[in-house]
Amino acid sequence: MEQELRSRLFETAERLSSLTGMSEQTISQRAIKDNTFFKRVRENGAGFTVKTYDRLMEWMERELERAHVEAA
Repeated sequence: MEQELRSRLFETAERLSSLTGMSEQTISQRAIKDNTFFKRVRENGAGFTVKTYDRLMEWMERELERAHVEAA
């Protein structure tokens, strides 16, 4: 289950990055005020709480919606 959540986080961040040009560092800084989150999770295998996952996903999904509206 944890690997599925990790994959979803990274896939969503990648989509957002390709639509907006934001880096992972910018995404995590704006969403959870931690610009090293993705690096720690990817490179060090760091864990994260459900609360952090939810905050990131909610923020990224809002930004994806906004990017789609602006692109239309």
